[in-house]
Amino acid sequence: MNTRTVRPAGLARGLVAAMLVSILIGACAESEAGTTASKSSNNRATATFQETPPPSEQPKSKLDWTDCDVGRNTQCATLQVPLDWAEPTGPKIGLALVRVLATGDRIGSLIGNPGGPGGSGLEFLAADPFSEALTR
Repeated sequence: MNTRTVRPAGLARGLVAAMLVSILIGACAESEAGTTASKSSNNRATATFQETPPPSEQPKSKLDWTDCDVGRNTQCATLQVPLDWAEPTGPKIGLALVRVLATGDRIGSLIGNPGGPGGSGLEFLAADPFSEALTR
């Protein structure tokens, strides 16, 4: 009966060698699955992009602003937009808009979107986060 004892160091060397061979084979193999880039003559990858056409139906540009009690000097409106821009004539959703009116000469617009998943940005405005310099 011939028995062979495998030492832990020899086993570790064998595993490392097998891993290196696997890595080398994987690195040499050319994969085509899931790639959209093509190689040019100078071996640099070039990406191709497909331009998205503009939606055939634009949201209405006139908003009906009304006074609201979200915060100091605020007005509210709702903008109806497509739920899916790929289907502009499909179902719509309403986006709540709030604007803080200038208390002096208007010098421009500041646009923000403090809302997030599961939360509304309206409460952010109710906390009056803007300094007087921004609302003058």
